[in-house]
Parts: sequence; C-alpha cells; structure tokens
Amino acid sequence: MKKYYLIISLFTLLLTVVSCEDIIEFKGEETASRLVVNAVAIPDTFLYVQVTKSVFFLNKGTDLFKDKFGNSLAINDAQVELFVNGASKGVLAPVDSEHGLYQSEYRMRGGDSVRVVVNATSFPIGQGVTNLPLPVTFDVDTLQEMAETYQFDSSTGRIETIKVKRTHYNIHFTDPASVKNQYGLSLQTEQYGWQYDMELFSIDPLLSANGQPKSSFLFLFNDNAMNGTEYTLNVYTDEPMFDYPLGAEPGLPPAPLNLTLYSFSNEYFLYCKSMKLIKNEDGLMDTSMFTEPTQMYSNVKNGIGIVAGYSKKTISVQ
Repeated sequence: MKKYYLIISLFTLLLTVVSCEDIIEFKGEETASRLVVNAVAIPDTFLYVQVTKSVFFLNKGTDLFKDKFGNSLAINDAQVELFVNGASKGVLAPVDSEHGLYQSEYRMRGGDSVRVVVNATSFPIGQGVTNLPLPVTFDVDTLQEMAETYQFDSSTGRIETIKVKRTHYNIHFTDPASVKNQYGLSLQTEQYGWQYDMELFSIDPLLSANGQPKSSFLFLFNDNAMNGTEYTLNVYTDEPMFDYPLGAEPGLPPAPLNLTLYSFSNEYFLYCKSMKLIKNEDGLMDTSMFTEPTQMYSNVKNGIGIVAGYSKKTISVQ
C-alpha cells in the first residue's frame, strides 16, 4: 500500500536572547493565539491539512507542538471541509492527534481549484484557496567538461584553485501560454541512504542577474520573460575531482541523480520566496541583527499558514 507523507512542515524562527548584565523584562502586550492552517495539494495524493494554534513567543517550548508549559498546540476537534472546483468533497477525518493532522478521501488532480475551510472552537472560521497547477514536461541533455573554480581555505586564509568536473544540464520545455506559471528546479541525489539536494549553478538570465553566476539548492523563476514559448534553461554542477565519483564508494556505481521541474501555485511560489529570504542558501536561519525582518507568506484568511499546491516532473540524469 502506497504511503502518503505529511508534506508541509512548520518552520519556526529561533529566538536568541543575549544577556550582558541586566535581564530586560518584556512589558509589551501578549498577543492572542491565532488559528494556524497548513496544507499542500499534490496530484494523485490525498490532501492533508494540519490545524494548530499559535503561541506567544515568550511561551514557546522546545517542542513545535507544545508550549513551554507542556500544553498541546494541536487542534483535534476542528471541522475541516474541502471544496474542489466549487463542490464540497466532504469533511476531513482526523488521523494524527499529536500533530493536528486531517486527511481527505479525495485524491487531488492537476488543474483543481482548491478551498479549505476550518471551523475550530474559539477561533473565527479560517480558509485558504489555491489552484493546483498541471505539471510541465521537459527534456534534458547534458555536457561534461573539466573546469577550475575557487574556494576559500579557512585553515590557510587563502583562496585555492580546485579542479572540478562541470556537468551542464540543458533543460528544454514549453511554457503554457494560457496561465501565469511559477517554477522551481532542483537536483537530488542519494548517498548512504540519505536523499538531499545538490547545489546548482547558473548564469541563465532567468535565474541570474547581470550574467553573474548564481547558486541555489532550489532555483525559483516565473514565465514573465518567456510566456507561452519554448525555452532552454541551463544550469550546471561542479563536482570536485576525487578518486571516485561523488556519492559512490570504490567499485560501486555513481549515486543516482534526479532533476525535478516543479510547477508551483502562486501561493507556494510566494511561500518559497519568503523562506529563501528568511533562510540562507545553506539552510541556516538568517539571524543578522542588521537586516529587515522578513514576514512569512500566509494566505489563510482569519488565521495564518499556507494553503498551496504544486506538481512536478522528474527525469533521471544518471
């Protein structure tokens, strides 16, 4: 039986308090708890909706689903109703009380217009809407070359030149002309049983400004500059030249590589962009005190959270 996993994860900023001599007492007004709804629709899967409540930042605990007093933040008695293309698909059943998780009996389809309505005690009725995009097919051809790149050696304080195997991925696809499209591009591999995203580089004008190389583990772009046309997108990877291929022990085949082109709903695209502003490309939270705080994107009316969707196509490139 095919297993379906919870797609949406709750991201929480780490509040770091540095004390020198005095403890500063917070004298502001405590904010009221709000309804939190998270759901991501994916074709050919059931929809999972997570319903929790927010907590005042001074009362946060180490467990994302409990406050510092041990009280659960999950809401398990909510009525969660799914509407698809204007018609009700029924009330979702609770399936995980610890995490406030509800599951639909309807399998999502590309092109669906989705609305989630949540009625929970002590909160106004919350809802979010999204359109689940159709996947975009693509082809890819590759080209490998030897190249040199540079990296900073922290032990010597010098910039070192290293030889790499550079693999170019030329991705050919046609952007649908009838709708506004938002995309994501990533390359996944597997090593010792763990799957992870590889760092991609590009000077393609869709991904990089002014022809300067840009790197990302998930490139985000839209069709503003190529609406309804055929396009070839170029990205590449740099693999340091070791004695054996990256991700494989001597005598074993190279690790699998899977290139994925995501078609994001507008809501999921904006959510990913806000996450990129909050997090560095290496996945660490940006805790700089000199930057403007970034607000997480939300499209839940009378609450906070994200109701969004995406489709994807994946091609094995190794």
